[in-house]
Amino acid sequence: MRKCSFAMFVTASAILVWGCGNSPTTVTEPSPTASAAVPTPSGPGAVVTGTIVTAQAPSELARLTVAVSGTALSSQVNSSGRFMLQGIPPGRVELRFQGPGINASLQLGALQEGQHVDITVAVNGTTVTRVEENGMDLKGVVAGLAGTCPTRSFTVAGTAIKTSAATRFEGATCATLANGVTVEIEGTRQGDGSVLATKVEVENVGVDLKGVVAGLAGTCPTRSFTVAGTPIKTSTATRFAGASCATLANGVRVEIEGTRQGDGSVLATKVAVDN
Repeated sequence: MRKCSFAMFVTASAILVWGCGNSPTTVTEPSPTASAAVPTPSGPGAVVTGTIVTAQAPSELARLTVAVSGTALSSQVNSSGRFMLQGIPPGRVELRFQGPGINASLQLGALQEGQHVDITVAVNGTTVTRVEENGMDLKGVVAGLAGTCPTRSFTVAGTAIKTSAATRFEGATCATLANGVTVEIEGTRQGDGSVLATKVEVENVGVDLKGVVAGLAGTCPTRSFTVAGTPIKTSTATRFAGASCATLANGVRVEIEGTRQGDGSVLATKVAVDN
């Protein structure tokens, strides 16, 4: 009976195994920049795999790294936004995301030996938000607001948000939504990467500012002016203290309470004149 001998040669991308008849078999290792999912983890410690969703191009995604704070463990993100971290010591874990224009961290909580966690996150600048299994849950500042109710569009933490007639608003209405306000978004990710909001909860619509009246115009009850560079408008519902709508004048100091409007102005609910 003929005996077989084996020799094994390792290259950067494959393992060549020579056996009987010197016929080679090629076993290709997954490329770290391949668009396929990260390979199945193995070994001791906890494992975190994940997907990054962002407006960045695939070439930019591949320049991101994910690291475990306080350790030497890190992973290069591939062009599909996938990454894998193995051998993570049990305990509380913080992930740090770094790359061009990205420097953000995410608390995962305590991981156990052998635990495998797979996450999806939205990353933008210094903000990283975990995407829930049943949809998106984002928190951030409204920017680039456009469109008319009920179909408005804007961005939150770099993610494109769209509203519809089915979107519920809390703390404001579709019409009073404005750039610069902090919102929490619940919704579902669409095929183009945007999020169709099922709920928009506005946190800081209320405005309280002090300053000097300038550029006073209009007639009572609908007057307009600026305070500290912010356009102010009054209405029949505006309450005046220390003066009346008719005696309001440029140069007087006022304290304004009101709500931010979609055009960035403030509709005053109270104008208190400092005498």
